[in-house]
Order: sequence, then structure tokens, then C-alpha cells
Amino acid sequence: MKKIFFLYSIALVSLTSCEKFLTREPENEVGSINFMTKENDLVLYANGFIQRHMPSEETLAWGDQYSDITATRSSTPFLIGDNWTADEQGGWSGGSSGTWSKLRNINYFLNNLPKAKTNVPDDVYKHYEGVGRFWRAYFYYDMVQTFGNVPWYDQALEVTDYEQLHKGRDSREFVMQKVLEDLNFASENCSADPKYVRTSTMINKWVALALKSRVCLFEGTYRKYHTELNLTNSADIFLREAVNASENLMQSGPYSLVNNSSNIETQYRCLFISEGIKE
Repeated sequence: MKKIFFLYSIALVSLTSCEKFLTREPENEVGSINFMTKENDLVLYANGFIQRHMPSEETLAWGDQYSDITATRSSTPFLIGDNWTADEQGGWSGGSSGTWSKLRNINYFLNNLPKAKTNVPDDVYKHYEGVGRFWRAYFYYDMVQTFGNVPWYDQALEVTDYEQLHKGRDSREFVMQKVLEDLNFASENCSADPKYVRTSTMINKWVALALKSRVCLFEGTYRKYHTELNLTNSADIFLREAVNASENLMQSGPYSLVNNSSNIETQYRCLFISEGIKE
């Protein structure tokens, strides 16, 4: 009896020790608890958004065939009468590599961002919050263009969040108002520091204003001419926001198509024949 009790005690201690060992944070790499507490962590995480959210080679190469601005050898069902069905429309996939995982990736970043609040300057913190909200607006802009009403999430969901995962779609009006709020925050708080502006792979104040201008122009004109939505009264709100963002970008931004210090007549052509890098 004593031997059985002794063996049982050893097994219990071993199981407890194994559980502690298996659930502890790794010592030779960054764990989830220690990550996103420093500015460099935010930089690394935000850099991943570029790869996740940029259009694929298929979209860049073949995307225009779904519009009427190019001529193709054969038209897609998308442009022929009522042939396009819900079964043929992609972009709603789930899973770890699906469309909605991109949104969870963004919301995870924003939800965990407060861990760095006491370790980074306030302007840096707001910049990266703006970066996260920029990409969330980018995500929902694409989803609304494709599907109209979609469910709005501002939290990183877990597999146990059954009710949220299966909730219905929110209205276009609600989602696009949230998109506008995200773009306003991004354009006001993303930094215009040259270290963010000199590169083409970082989000900055001017990039946020450019996206805001495009999104608001699209939504304003869509509401104006799609009277069946009963949203024509709010069209001008988005159109005014588009104008304000464009004016701010043109008047304050560092970009220009024309440099008055050189030959204006050849500048446009030089964009395509120069071997140098134009900033």
C-alpha cells in the first residue's frame, strides 16, 4: 500500500512539473507575454501588415478584367448579365490563412498595443495605433466594396466566441462610419517624420490622407448614385471629407509631380526612363 501511494505521489509531481514546463514562456525566443512591449516590437509587427494586405499578383495582373476599362479576349461572367453568382465570389474565407484572419491580425495588434504604452513616447504610440487603424479601414473598405453589409469586429476573436463569430452583418452605414473614424484617427496621428516618409513601405500621415481621400470619394459617389440604399443624404459628408483630405495632402504633403527647378516639359517622361530613384 505504501509503495502504491509512493508511486502515485511521484506521478502527480511529475505531471504537475510537466504542465509547468510545457506552459512556460520560451527562454530563447520572444513569447507572447513579452512581445509588443517595446517600439521595435511594434515595428516588426506592423511590417507584417504590408505582406498580408497588399494585393496579390493575380489581382494586379488580372483585376482589371472585372471592369470595363480593359479589353479581354473573353469576358468574365462578372460582366455578362446576371451570370455572376454568390458561389463564384471569393473573399469570405475563414481559417488561419483566410480573409478574416487578416482582420484578426490587425485587431490583435490594436488590442495588445496598450502593453507598450508605458515604454514608448506618446507620439510613437499614437502613430502605431494609427497604423493599425489604417489597415483595419483598408480591410473593411475592400470588404464593403465587395459585399456591402459585413459584420464589424474591433476585437480579436477566439474560437470560443461563438456568438460573435456567427453574428449577422452590420449595415453599410455603420461599418463605413467606423472606417471613417479609423481613417480620421490615422490621418491625424500617423507621423510625418521623414523616417516614415522616405520609404515606400511604411504608413505615414500622407499615406493615410491619400487612402482617406480615395475611400471617401468612393463612398460618397456610391451613396449619391445608388439611391436604392436610401443614403443619399449622407453622400456629401463623405465627399467633403474626400476634398478636405486631398487639399491637406496637396498643400502640406511632401509629394509633387512637377519640380520647378528643372525642365517641366520632360519631367513626366523622366518618371519612366530615369535609372535613378525619385523621392
